[in-house]
Amino acid sequence: MSISSVSSSLYSSLAQLFQPSDSSESVSDETLKMPPPPPPKDKGGMMNDLQSALSELGIGSDSDSDSDDQLQSFMNTLMTTLHAQGTSDASTSSGTNPMKTDLQSLLTKLSSGDTSSDSSIGQLQSQFSSLLDSLGASDSGVSLTQFLQSFGDKLPDGAPTGSLVNLTA
Repeated sequence: MSISSVSSSLYSSLAQLFQPSDSSESVSDETLKMPPPPPPKDKGGMMNDLQSALSELGIGSDSDSDSDDQLQSFMNTLMTTLHAQGTSDASTSSGTNPMKTDLQSLLTKLSSGDTSSDSSIGQLQSQFSSLLDSLGASDSGVSLTQFLQSFGDKLPDGAPTGSLVNLTA
């Protein structure tokens, strides 16, 4: 058997795979060349949870680019601050949600006023003020603690399932 006969039989086998099973179906060359549609402009689960927590506190979330940027910036700072709490390592083995455990630790620090030892908490408070300003809610009276409690209610209690990736270097 020569290489050309193997390749031609392989080609015909592949061609049969791409043949429509029903003769009424036809696939045009254009359909095969088109890329898949882009994913929907969903902000993702956590961003939706943050916006939902804001809504529950009576703060409307405008969908302009400035408030979206502020919300993204706040979320990044929140994740950094939660990671700095360092309690998630112990909670992972106990079956609880590590993010929720870190959030409880952060809330404890905020309610006790023990924020001077952690600069990321000051940055988080500043980001929250900027977020409220961008949403036109700086005079709403909503505190960071109230917001974090509302956000924490949206987090599942159990440990997350799926693949966890450690991004520390």
